[in-house]
Amino acid sequence: MAFGSILMDDAHSCIQAIRDSCVIRLKQTDRAYTEILTLFEESLKEQGAGTYADILRKEYAAFLPVPYWDWYDRHIEVSAILSKHSAGEDIKFAWPLLRDMVKDCLCVISGAGLEISP
Repeated sequence: MAFGSILMDDAHSCIQAIRDSCVIRLKQTDRAYTEILTLFEESLKEQGAGTYADILRKEYAAFLPVPYWDWYDRHIEVSAILSKHSAGEDIKFAWPLLRDMVKDCLCVISGAGLEISP
């Protein structure tokens, strides 16, 4: 018996690649990271002063989500920061997908970096 064709279903392995292309990940050394961290400094301190101190010390395991109400109120400022740095490797591919929906994204900041995802 001979086979005329082989069908390979690779859809499940593509899901993570699709998700990754819709996420902005910034390292703590990135200028945009610093600007966003500064923008949300007060709300992050209120949420967890000790964790925020660990984030400033660049503790890898320290992380806080930006409160959604503060994110929503400041999404225009966040958009301006990301647009200004959109040529950077960590932003340029996801920026066209997220630029008009920043207000609907979630941002988690850690001592190692931050992640913005829809």
